[in-house]
Amino acid sequence: MKILEKFPDTITIILVITLLFIGLTWIIPSGEFDRTIANGTEKIIAGSYKSVQASPQGIKAFLEAPIKGFISASQIIAFVFLVGGAFSIINMTGAINAGLFNVIEFSHKRPKHKIFIVPFLIVLFSFAGATFGMSEEILIFILITVPMAKAMGYDAIVGAAIPIVGTGVGFGGAFSNPFTIGIAQGIAQIPIFSGMEYRIFVWFVLTACACFVITHYAIKIGKDPKKSLLFGIADEKENSNLETSDFKLDTARKIILYALFATILILIYGVSNYNWYINEIAALFLALAIFVSIVYRMSISKAIDAFVLGAKDMMTAALVIGLAKGLLIITQEGKIIDTILNSIVSITQNTPKAVSAECIFFSNHF
Repeated sequence: MKILEKFPDTITIILVITLLFIGLTWIIPSGEFDRTIANGTEKIIAGSYKSVQASPQGIKAFLEAPIKGFISASQIIAFVFLVGGAFSIINMTGAINAGLFNVIEFSHKRPKHKIFIVPFLIVLFSFAGATFGMSEEILIFILITVPMAKAMGYDAIVGAAIPIVGTGVGFGGAFSNPFTIGIAQGIAQIPIFSGMEYRIFVWFVLTACACFVITHYAIKIGKDPKKSLLFGIADEKENSNLETSDFKLDTARKIILYALFATILILIYGVSNYNWYINEIAALFLALAIFVSIVYRMSISKAIDAFVLGAKDMMTAALVIGLAKGLLIITQEGKIIDTILNSIVSITQNTPKAVSAECIFFSNHF
C-alpha cells in the first residue's frame, strides 16, 4: 500500500511510457507516410502510408532520447524559460494582486451591488487564467474572498469557489496562455494561437457556466442560510492577517496593469495579422518585463534575480517538454508512430468529422 501513497510524478510517468513504447517498437509493424513541407511546416500526405523495414529500439535509444528531445524542443524550452522569467518580474511588482484586491475591496464599499460582484470576480479570475496562466497565485486571494463572501451573507464555499473555479475554467478554456497553448502548438508545429475564435467561445461557455452555478448557489443561501452546505458546521471568524498596504494600487502598478493588458492585445493582433511565432512572442514578453522593471524602478540586480527565479520555476516544465519530445523521437525512429496514426485513420475515416475528432481525442488519451 505504501507504493500507492504518492501518485507518480509527470517525469516518472513519461519515462515509464517511453520504456513501454520502446517495447512496442518490437511488436507494432513499422510503416511511414510520405511527407511534404508547406509554409515551413511538415505535413503528411494522405493515403501515402506504406510498410517499411522494422527498426526496434533498445536501451541505447532510451538513454539518448532525453538529449535528442531537448535538442529538438530547444526553441520551445527556451521560450518557457524566457516567458517564465518575464512573468516573474511582473509578479514581483504585486500589480496583478493589487488590481484584484482593489476589485474585491469595491465589493465591501458597494454591498448593494453584491449580486453582480460574484460573477464579475469569477470573470476576472477566469480572464487571468485564460491569458497569462494565473494558477497558484490564487491561494492568497482565498484568504480575502472567503471573508468577503461571508460579509455579503454567503458562505466559505462561495468565497473559495470565486478564485479557484474562476481561474480553473479560465485556465482550461485559455485562449492566449503562452504556457499551455503556446507550448502545445509549438510542439505540434501549428500556428501559435491558431483557432483562437473557437477557444474564446469555449472560454466564454465555461466561464458562463461557472458564473451561473456559483451565483445561483450564492443567491440561494443569501435568501436562506440554511441551504448552505456548511450550515450548522462550527465556523470561526477568519482573520486574513494581510497588510492592505501590500495591495495598494499606486500609479506604477496601474501603469503595469495597463501595459500587461496592452501586451495581450498586441499579442493577439500580432499572431492574427503577422503570423507571429515563438520568437516574436518571447521578445514581446521580454520587452514587457524590461518596461515593468523600469516603471517599478526595480534595480538591475533585483530584476535579474526575479527573472532567474521565474526561470527556475519553469525547470520541471522544461524537463517534461524535453522528455516528451524524446518519447516522440522514439516512436519516429522506431517507425511505429505512422502505423498508429494510420490505424486511427482507418477506424475514423468513415465517420462524421465531429465523431472522428472525438475518437482521435480519446485514442490520444488512451
